[in-house]
Amino acid sequence: MLVEGMKGAFFMLSGQAFHRFENAVNDYIDLHNIFRWDGTLILLRIPVNLPNDFNYIDYLE
Repeated sequence: MLVEGMKGAFFMLSGQAFHRFENAVNDYIDLHNIFRWDGTLILLRIPVNLPNDFNYIDYLE
């Protein structure tokens, strides 16, 4: 709902892995020897203005 419907973004850094999901890009990046984060960091980019065709009902199960 956040990325596909609201046109926002989701980022997660955990250990030696980074995940990015935005603008139809769903990437997993292995940071094996570059960086290590002892924990999990989650970032959400929530847009202030939603697309006109956004309807949260479309994302309910």
